[in-house]
Amino acid sequence: MLFKVIPVVLSSNGKSVSTFAFLDDGSNVTLMEEKIADELGLFGNISSLCIQWTGSVTRKEPKSKQVELRISGVKCKTDYAISGVQTIPRLDLPKQSLDYGELSKQFPHLKGLPIQNFSNAVPRILIGLDNATLKLTLDKRERHSGEPIAAKTRLGWTIFGGGQRGTKSIDHAMFHICKCDADEALHDLVNSYFAVETMGVNSLPLLESSEDQRGRQILAENTRRTESGRFECGLLWKSDNFEFPCSYRMAERRLVCLEKKFAKNPVLKSKVIDQIEGYLEHGYAHIATEDELQNSDPRRVWYLPLGIIQNHRKPEKFRIVWDAAARVGDISLNSMLFVGPDLLTPLLKVICGFRQRQFDRQAQRFLFRSDPEQPPTVYVMDVVIFGASCSPCLAQHIKNTNAKEYERTYQEAASAIINNTYVDDFLISRP
Repeated sequence: MLFKVIPVVLSSNGKSVSTFAFLDDGSNVTLMEEKIADELGLFGNISSLCIQWTGSVTRKEPKSKQVELRISGVKCKTDYAISGVQTIPRLDLPKQSLDYGELSKQFPHLKGLPIQNFSNAVPRILIGLDNATLKLTLDKRERHSGEPIAAKTRLGWTIFGGGQRGTKSIDHAMFHICKCDADEALHDLVNSYFAVETMGVNSLPLLESSEDQRGRQILAENTRRTESGRFECGLLWKSDNFEFPCSYRMAERRLVCLEKKFAKNPVLKSKVIDQIEGYLEHGYAHIATEDELQNSDPRRVWYLPLGIIQNHRKPEKFRIVWDAAARVGDISLNSMLFVGPDLLTPLLKVICGFRQRQFDRQAQRFLFRSDPEQPPTVYVMDVVIFGASCSPCLAQHIKNTNAKEYERTYQEAASAIINNTYVDDFLISRP
């Protein structure tokens, strides 16, 4: 028997891996070997996954990650987003060989298809019903019952069914997400109860994820004090090798929407213009130079749409934010960034202590104009922005780094800044 196995190319972050996909209508989840995720530099939230197949046999994958990537057929020009992919160490799917020349001789209805031979192919990604659009049959060729069927999918043609004479029947695994978490939920409730009971008494260091480790490495290697006295540090990129699509048009459309809001509220427009001019005056942003516009690598440039947040209780107050989650296709600035390690001093610790005692800049462009009749001006934010996923981490890192520079001279003050501050609230008790 032939299963629906097809050669594909998986890609992300400017990298690609050629492998084989197993198109499985009996699985409600898409699975991929974790080595491919490592090769593509993919990161995702780690959570326990339980998969189940026939006979109520289950398998636990405690370190599964959910990732997103793109997929295309070997002979297809179009690639597609594939989401909700769960990683596991090994798929252990059956090997499969396909001699297309021999098959087309035995079964004339299969002749003339763009199908390549392969031998002992081991699928490393299983595409389930959660990505059913990739497996949809767009065209087919079939003849008599019991003979192989050819089906055209968005990933190319595949041959499946009986008919390859002399082949040995092999077992097939059907994967499903197991809903066996009732006991785990009870366990988690009991565990959280005792965690509260032992708070402040029992403290065990948590193992850091690979993402947090990379984040700390970036912070350590790319933090410095500039000649102006300010700190400079790199954004927490998920990968060193990535490519942004062109985002100018997306940001321009959002600017037009903002200008429609300004047309209804001229006072807000005037205040926003004043605030952006203040950014320029204080050195928080600058108008992109001709050299930056002409010579920056377009693959590393991103335009951030501006947004205005107002408090309905205090309409006169507002805050400018940069929409780092805005997407072009499947890509946004935040999709390329880590949140970063948690550098906040725990609130409970602060409260108890009180009772006791360049490349990054071009990814932060935005468009603005005071006159809608004129072309937009390109601005570049030179400081941490509201909206980027890693901004809170960067702010805490610099706060602590700055304090550490003065440890020898002001040891007690430096310690208090690091250990008695929650976000930007400082709590300390003195005699």
